[in-house]
Amino acid sequence: MATNTVTPEKENKNTKEPEIQVDELIENTPEPTPTGQEFINTSWAKYQRLISAALVILMLLFAGLWYYFNSIVPEQEEEAQEQLFSAIQYFEQDSFDKALNVDTKYQHTGLKAFVDEYGSRDAGKLAKLYLGLAYLQKKQFDEAIEVLDGLNFGNNIISAAAFSGLANAYEEKQEFKSAANAYRKAAGMNENNSTTPFFLMSAARNYEYANDKESALQTYKQIKQLYPLSEEGQKIDKYIARIEANKPN
Repeated sequence: MATNTVTPEKENKNTKEPEIQVDELIENTPEPTPTGQEFINTSWAKYQRLISAALVILMLLFAGLWYYFNSIVPEQEEEAQEQLFSAIQYFEQDSFDKALNVDTKYQHTGLKAFVDEYGSRDAGKLAKLYLGLAYLQKKQFDEAIEVLDGLNFGNNIISAAAFSGLANAYEEKQEFKSAANAYRKAAGMNENNSTTPFFLMSAARNYEYANDKESALQTYKQIKQLYPLSEEGQKIDKYIARIEANKPN
């Protein structure tokens, strides 16, 4: 499906959004360790360390903020925007407790209070996304799932961030089938040659963890067919071959 999309990297560059500290994010991002199942192989484990789901979530967030505040939020929500801005600043500084909670000393409205007051507005929906991702970063996965489940901004990169955050929380809880399904939803948002094959690859990984080899194989083949020139597509044959070689006769 042909769409006029802008990759997160280009959007971030053109709009001069805050710089993402890639090394710090990768260092602090935990890897899932499925019980009773080995990692698929050494190269895939290395691939997980280099490109983490949490990193992609933040890349999507920063890329989408300019679009949201300039295209979605109407003028009558300017007051709500101003209150939300301080929480976003704390989030970007990895001060997740401060982002979540009210600070009367500095007249700061935390994300939880903001969602309670503005949850039905567009700015409130964005605050829910930050709230869910803050819980995710604090490893409060049940709370993250409760907030992020059902959150949808339409066919754009902000929705992809919401679904991928939900998927990451499910994966950390080792609920692999739910994680795979959420990653597939993320892949369907704002389809492009960068994030879409990454999310499909993440979905396939979780299908394998859930021992759903057929769904994993179909997803690998989808990458091969639709995104052969992507980083994932260029090495997809070995994943397809491995599953097909282990199929029962």
